Amino acid sequence: MVTGAARDKDKGKEPKGSRAGGGGGGEGEVAATHDAALSAAVRTGDLEAIVQALATHADGATPRMLQEARTVRDRCRKALKEAKRKEARRALSSSAPSKA
Repeated sequence: MVTGAARDKDKGKEPKGSRAGGGGGGEGEVAATHDAALSAAVRTGDLEAIVQALATHADGATPRMLQEARTVRDRCRKALKEAKRKEARRALSSSAPSKA
């Protein structure tokens, strides 16, 4: 008699219950690895690191971690744009001819 696990193995499939949350690790461990990589990038606060981590780990990360990383990425982009605007304004005001 062939058990369900052996039958699934013979067909090249994972046995039932071996997916994330099924006690076999596998996908849950993979998601944890992707989440950890995204979390590390988020902690740096570096826009390029977050963008790169999202590009590399988005497919395997959990939805919660993806949302957090994307939120931080968007905040970093907004802050960078604002800093560039302020710098441009300073440059314009310092290069403008004085009215004397």
